Parts: sequence; structure tokens; C-alpha cells
Amino acid sequence: MARFMSLLGILCLLLSALTAFLFWDRYWRWRHCFNESDRCFDPVANEVHLAQSGVAWGAIFVLSLILAVGLLAFAGRRR
Repeated sequence: MARFMSLLGILCLLLSALTAFLFWDRYWRWRHCFNESDRCFDPVANEVHLAQSGVAWGAIFVLSLILAVGLLAFAGRRR
């Protein structure tokens, strides 16, 4: 059971790393560019970035990181 919890914790840690990258890529790089409508136009890539994506990716990052730490701590205590 502890091995399963460790594996699940590592998977959650990988998910948190992925969502941290997506938070940086979709929001943090463009935080200076958002206008009063919470939009930012990137003329190079021809994309519109939304400030709401920062809330979504940031929340998923925090929740998956908390879950990963909890699972790894629980699995470490069981050994």
C-alpha cells in the first residue's frame, strides 16, 4: 500500500510540475501585458492570452502539489 501511495504521490508531483510550467507559459510570462479586459495579444504568435488561465493553472498546480506532498508524507510514514 505504501508503494502505491508513493507512486501516486510521484504522479501528482509530475502533474504539479506540468501545471507549474503551463502557469508560467500561459500567464506569468504575459502578466505585464494584460489590459483592462484581462487579455493580452501576442503579435508574434498571433495568440490572445487570458488572465483567467493563470487562476486555473495556478489552482491546479497548488492542489496537485498539496496532494503530492500529503501522499508522499503518508507513504513515508507507513514504511
